[in-house]
Amino acid sequence: MGQAGIAFWGNLSEGEKALHSGNIASFIDAVKKEIRKEPGIKVELPDDYEGDSAQILPWLRRMELYFLHKKLQDDVEMMTLALQKIKKGKGNRAQEWADMHIKSVLQYQVELRDWKMANGDQEPTTAQKAAFTHQPPFASWVAMSNELLRFFQTTETQSKAIEKLNSIRQGTRDFEDYWMEFKVAATASQFDNAAIVNAFKETVNPGLGRKLVETARLTISDPIQIWADRATEFERAKRDADRQYGRTSDRGKQDKPKPTSSTPTSHGTAGPSKPTPTPRDENAMDIDRKEGRCYKCHEKGHRFFECPNAQEKKKVFTNRQLEKTPEIDVDKLTNEELGSYYRKQIEDFHKRGK
Repeated sequence: MGQAGIAFWGNLSEGEKALHSGNIASFIDAVKKEIRKEPGIKVELPDDYEGDSAQILPWLRRMELYFLHKKLQDDVEMMTLALQKIKKGKGNRAQEWADMHIKSVLQYQVELRDWKMANGDQEPTTAQKAAFTHQPPFASWVAMSNELLRFFQTTETQSKAIEKLNSIRQGTRDFEDYWMEFKVAATASQFDNAAIVNAFKETVNPGLGRKLVETARLTISDPIQIWADRATEFERAKRDADRQYGRTSDRGKQDKPKPTSSTPTSHGTAGPSKPTPTPRDENAMDIDRKEGRCYKCHEKGHRFFECPNAQEKKKVFTNRQLEKTPEIDVDKLTNEELGSYYRKQIEDFHKRGK
């Protein structure tokens, strides 16, 4: 900017005081005086303003310098140029503010152009302009500057509330807990209902948000409290259903028998375990058979199914039982029972042969 520019910015204390106090007219007068002192200053059109509350004062100051440097005096022209430089912002806030007002400016300019064409390119008087169907959104550039300050120059508390409003999420919390935090931030943000509803839809759980739009048919024009009331109803209904489902599930689990110890089957699934039988010494059985000893106690004088010392609780098939039960599942017999069964079959065969 050069030494002259630095000197110019350093002498803006009077203008800054006027601007901070909201007295735009006094600020413009102060800038005019400085421009006259430094006529060689080159002033360029400022960058876009994107809604940062800390930048609204410097941006307005640069716009005023540009208007004075270009010798712009028409309020509508200044408002139009400024509105075109207000864009984007968090949640598109700055862009929405500009779009809301620029339509009125353009409609006014079209009507002004048509009036001039119909009246030989003459400039209408103030009274004639006041009779136009479409009017600018603000009476003057000063009025628009004041509104910009009011809308974008937030306090520290408001700025933190806006930041909180954009970052809060319901997550796994109940809606009531989320709503209490959201409501505090929304109130402090000083946003209008439409902006608060937009923030609400962005921060509430997606599933709940879809229900409010698709089932409850709520729109951005509905008060935020209506959104909260409907959300509370949906959440309570969901909790009641979950509790009911939970009781049914628990009851079903109680009716099921408790599983016993299991071992893997050939199909890879678990099945009930079976006791592994103790293997018999076949050599010992052969010796007992040759010497006429009992397989169980290894004493002479009786066979294993007549053994008085047998303590096993398994069923012993006597000759009489085998006669009464000709069909036996041999797969379920022990080695001793199986041997007795086959011997009985052989004895019966020989008896029938005689």
